[in-house]
Amino acid sequence: MVKPTIVRTATPADPDDHVQVFVSARLRSSAAGETTAQTRLAQSTAPDVEPPAPAAAAQPGPRWVPAVRSAKAVRGRRGGR
Repeated sequence: MVKPTIVRTATPADPDDHVQVFVSARLRSSAAGETTAQTRLAQSTAPDVEPPAPAAAAQPGPRWVPAVRSAKAVRGRRGGR
């Protein structure tokens, strides 16, 4: 005798999560950078929505960003003494 197969359906996606992904990608995308990952992500989640045009007074992105490392403070010690 053949045992019946249990079929499980996927849990439907939460629309709020979809909106959050789209808005985050849209705010980081621009019409000037059509090949950026954020622009492609925004277009894939909402293909009918055009990426935002850069503002006339917008500053360019940073040329570089320094890495910052932080360490936990040791209780009872200040200034490395």
